[in-house]
Amino acid sequence: MARLAGQLLRLAGRPAGAIAVLAAVLGLTTLLTLPDGRLHLHILDVGPADAILVTAPNGATLLVDGGPDADLTLRRLGEVRPWWRRDLTAVLLTHPHEDHVGGLSEALRRHRVTLVLDAGRSYPNPSYERLLALARAEPGASILAARAGLHLSLDPRLQVELLCPSTDDVLRPAS
Repeated sequence: MARLAGQLLRLAGRPAGAIAVLAAVLGLTTLLTLPDGRLHLHILDVGPADAILVTAPNGATLLVDGGPDADLTLRRLGEVRPWWRRDLTAVLLTHPHEDHVGGLSEALRRHRVTLVLDAGRSYPNPSYERLLALARAEPGASILAARAGLHLSLDPRLQVELLCPSTDDVLRPAS
């Protein structure tokens, strides 16, 4: 083992060798972080707020809320996602209070997002308006109203069913 380490160090001392070692390390870390066929649920510590990342067995993701701080939300996502993943299958905003929506705008800016689910509750918040504008501008993304009974297929083995809000809930302003 020591002999192999010595050879790698000598190889890395040359420009072409350094590039080869770097490529091998990046390739290995990519292979080790491919989807593992299991469901992962990450409760992200984003301060006094909520953010949950669901990763399906096939690697599809659902980010539920984003906490109040965009930088912290991005750091927490980076801690649980492979370095090379810059996509989110779906983003779900449960309601537009700052402690749920504040971190989502940067998540949309930095990741390709396929689907944005919005509960559509009326509440004056600039972060909410910014999120909706980014969602509308996201190439190839769809925006759907999050309603009770909606089924989201993240994986052939994983179906997510929304239990709320009902239509009556949405008619009441978020307080």
